[in-house]
Amino acid sequence: MARISPPLRLEKLGEHLRDLRDGRGLKLSDAAAATGMSVAKISRMENGTNQVTSGDVDNLLDVYEADEGTRIVCMQLVEQSQLPPWWKSHQKALYTPYIALETEAREKRSWQPLLIPGLLQTPEYARAVIAADRPWETTDLLTMLVRARMARKWVLTCDDPLMMHVVIGEEALRRPTGGQEVMARQLDHLLQVVERPNITVRIMPSSVGAHAGMAGPFLLLTFPDMPTALFRESGADGMIDQGPQVEEFEKRWHHIVAAALPPEASMDLIASIRGEAAHADLAVDHRV
Repeated sequence: MARISPPLRLEKLGEHLRDLRDGRGLKLSDAAAATGMSVAKISRMENGTNQVTSGDVDNLLDVYEADEGTRIVCMQLVEQSQLPPWWKSHQKALYTPYIALETEAREKRSWQPLLIPGLLQTPEYARAVIAADRPWETTDLLTMLVRARMARKWVLTCDDPLMMHVVIGEEALRRPTGGQEVMARQLDHLLQVVERPNITVRIMPSSVGAHAGMAGPFLLLTFPDMPTALFRESGADGMIDQGPQVEEFEKRWHHIVAAALPPEASMDLIASIRGEAAHADLAVDHRV
């Protein structure tokens, strides 16, 4: 299954429709009168805020006298904008602007000093992290948030997978998030996912002194046809920037990678920490 981002496809379709209307010198009210649709509906279509039907788009393309090439592009966007089942089931639990960008991206670079990145988390680890961050939420909502996070992983295993490069702080590996057993399975999972050719994991050792990542976690999303996007966490939500700050964080990323262990040595460290946990469990068993 190829990757698509329904919200971004709707936005692109809306831009095409707006440009076509402007090119014909028509107002929204003119398009509404010609198609029998309301001004509000056409406005929502142009803003990419509503699902669309092929019939409505076809009517507008007739009014705008769109050429065959433009029709093909617009109707492809209509088809691609249909929400896939996993997105529909978890809409309420998703931070949609970010998820839309993640789905569209070709490459993701993530610096996480204190946590395992979301796309590499096990369900148990994810639940422990989300529950600790949002202790007031109901059990049902926590379950929905975990399922939504797990559903996002499809971008790593589809026919056109996301290239993911992460640097994780050693502290994230040693903190027993969710308990020793949950953490042990999380470390095992990390050792497995790095076997995928599209995933690279590096570890920032605790022995490294001051470095360019001390300002906190961030990630960069690279696209085939859009500017690179910077995402910085801010409480429960986050901030997306495609402006001047991106260049600064591109530089930070390169310095962070240079300070971290290379991939092979990083895997050795993860395996070593996993081994320490196993020995600790064995020692406890012997004392019992």
